[in-house]
Amino acid sequence: MNKKMLIAIIVVVAVSIAGTLALNAFLGNNGASQDRGTLVFQSDETGVTMTIFGPEETFRTGTTGNTRQLTLTNLPGGSYRGIATKDGYLPSEILGISLASGGSANIPISLVTIQPTEPVSVSTNPNAIIVKQGTSGTIAVTATSLHDYAGQVSLNCYGLPSGVAASFDPADVTLNPGGAGTLTLTLTVSSTTAKGVYPVSWGVVSGHHESAGLGFLLQVS
Repeated sequence: MNKKMLIAIIVVVAVSIAGTLALNAFLGNNGASQDRGTLVFQSDETGVTMTIFGPEETFRTGTTGNTRQLTLTNLPGGSYRGIATKDGYLPSEILGISLASGGSANIPISLVTIQPTEPVSVSTNPNAIIVKQGTSGTIAVTATSLHDYAGQVSLNCYGLPSGVAASFDPADVTLNPGGAGTLTLTLTVSSTTAKGVYPVSWGVVSGHHESAGLGFLLQVS
């Protein structure tokens, strides 16, 4: 075999290998995209913030627009859970969200207005958080005066898993009528805390009034 023929054979083999690799990459990417699905959240309200947790450590958030819908795409199939929040409404946890591989699902969002007897509303930013074992994370918490309530407000957290400590800075806020105050909630997660998604509720003390309700979702990863 002469030198020119050997070079020609090497070039043909190299081109063939490159073509095979490119084809495999294309097929792999195409298959991955076909396995992804879509969730469409539908509400009666605009401005609803929806956050979901799902397979492959999926963590997605968005807000319903003028169509009162939020569409989340490129999602792996499996089970999801989420939380929907909007100022003036009670947070709503959404369970049992199931997405078939490569499919789509429409999920209704139902929110309930805050009771007119409540003197204070509490909201968070964000409405869900991921904290790794052995680390800590923070959430901004806003307490807002309703019906011209004036006075001190303090908060407690309920539903935290074993090994998670919560602290507020400042420990409480004093509200003027129609005003608002902000606290920073720090969540410190032990290295032994079980992984999972946990709904965390508030205990709100305002004057002689006490109330409780869903606050946010915590995922320990």
